[in-house]
Amino acid sequence: MTRNRIALAVFALGAIASGAWAVYNLLPLGDFFHNGGGFVGGTADTIDALRYILAPAIVFAISRFVRVHDGVARGLRRVHLAFSASIVALLVIFIVATALGQFIHGMDGVWFALLVATFIGGALWLPVQGFFTAGFLSLLIKTGPAQAGHYD
Repeated sequence: MTRNRIALAVFALGAIASGAWAVYNLLPLGDFFHNGGGFVGGTADTIDALRYILAPAIVFAISRFVRVHDGVARGLRRVHLAFSASIVALLVIFIVATALGQFIHGMDGVWFALLVATFIGGALWLPVQGFFTAGFLSLLIKTGPAQAGHYD
C-alpha cells in the first residue's frame, strides 16, 4: 500500500471517528437545551482534566513533526490554533462572567448564547483534537521521515 493510501485511510478513519464522537457528545446538549432541562454531566478528577490538557499538547507536538512545504500543514496548524484559542477564550469569558455575577438575574440574550457556545465548545474539544491528530498523522505518513527540512 502506498504512503498516500495509508495517509488517506488514517485521515478518513480519524475523521469518521471524530465525527461520531462529536455527535455522541452533542446529543445530551440537544436534549438539555431543547427540552428545557435534563442532565449534562461527567466526572472531573485529575485524570479527566489531564486528558483535556494533553490532547491539544499532543496535536501541537505531532504538528511540529510535519515538514511539508505546500502550506497544508501550516494552514491546518493555524485552524487548530484558532479553534483551540476560541474555545479557551469562551471558557475564560464564561468563568469571568460567572465570577462577576452576571448570571444573578438569569440567563438571557448574550449570556445564554455564551452558555450554549461554551457547552458546545466543551463537547467538541476532544473530538476536534482527535480530528486534527488524524490530519497531522496523515500528513506525517504522506511526507515521511525522508522529507527532512525546516519547519513551515
